Amino acid sequence: MELRWQDAYDQFSAAEDEQQLFQRIAAYSKRLGFEYCCYGIRVPLPVSKPAVAIFDTYPDGWMAHYQAQNYIEIDSTVRDGALSTNMIVWPDVDKIEPCPLWRDAHDCGLSVGVAQSSWAARGAFGLL
Repeated sequence: MELRWQDAYDQFSAAEDEQQLFQRIAAYSKRLGFEYCCYGIRVPLPVSKPAVAIFDTYPDGWMAHYQAQNYIEIDSTVRDGALSTNMIVWPDVDKIEPCPLWRDAHDCGLSVGVAQSSWAARGAFGLL
């Protein structure tokens, strides 16, 4: 079946809330060949503690572990996404310095992936 970006845009635009939007994005990413999908967004307000929302289809327990270990602080995809809107390819865990984030992700079945960041009005930062 041919994938058409206009069809995806129409489906995403018709979503009634953020949960439905993410479900449609996750379904489309599966059609593109990705087993899992995650989207995080950080809105810079309130300034004292910016709001963060994360939606994912990762294996059970992975996101809770990621958050408990505060991996967002060392996640190279988050760091690189905050600096550029270029596509980010996940590092090969066997070819990088030992890093608990990537080792743990690999142990959970997350070993390859790509990320794409986006910026919206008023400093909202998203990472798919």
